[in-house]
Amino acid sequence: MNKKSLIKIIKKIIKEQFSTSQDEIDNIFLDTDIILDLGSDELDIIELIMEVEDTFEISLDEKPFDDKMKQENMTVEIFINLVCEQIGIETDFKLKEISRFEFMNFE
Repeated sequence: MNKKSLIKIIKKIIKEQFSTSQDEIDNIFLDTDIILDLGSDELDIIELIMEVEDTFEISLDEKPFDDKMKQENMTVEIFINLVCEQIGIETDFKLKEISRFEFMNFE
């Protein structure tokens, strides 16, 4: 699996877990803060991690996610990068190079 495929799947999971309206779905970007912008909390992040684990049939260490939440906001980009780091996907593909339009059309 490559990073683009992973992004598409994680974006779909986030949309399904946190979006309550079409407007919210259309406004999920890499810089979207999962907690502040989507009205979630740390428990929701754990559930998101569990959903990713189930989808990819992997096990993720929650500690890096907890540590990151203590240091800064948990954006979609940070979440994706943490997953990539743990499953060994190269991070040479820079998420910041993806425009909002491109990310919005990752389906």
